[in-house]
Amino acid sequence: MDDFVSTPAELHGARPLDNMAPESPSMKSAGDSLQGSAQDDTLTQIRQELAMISEHILTKAETGGLQQEFRAAVQKEIPTLSTDLTVVEVRVDALETEAQANRTQHRAAELATTCQGNLLLALRSQVVDLEKRSRCQNIRI
Repeated sequence: MDDFVSTPAELHGARPLDNMAPESPSMKSAGDSLQGSAQDDTLTQIRQELAMISEHILTKAETGGLQQEFRAAVQKEIPTLSTDLTVVEVRVDALETEAQANRTQHRAAELATTCQGNLLLALRSQVVDLEKRSRCQNIRI
């Protein structure tokens, strides 16, 4: 990647700024040939990279084939998922029925407990009343 990322000065064959005298015309022609060969090398490298990338890109036919394989795999799994879903649905229905029965039994138990509590209070008050009456020493003739 570093081969492709370079400064504009490197691409055009320019020398870094220094305290040297400017190039003579004979040196410029040599620099131009170096510049041309550097650009050719860069273009060749870019073409090679693009060729490598294009080898790894899937064609439309290959993607279509992959889509068909994926669809076939999904179609194959649908009946299994449908069966599993049916089993889960039956289990959930059974659990809901059992939960409703438990709620009904719980309400009946609460009602019976409330009734027994009320009956116990009534019996307790009667016992207290009988105890008080038994302690009375009123004899009537």
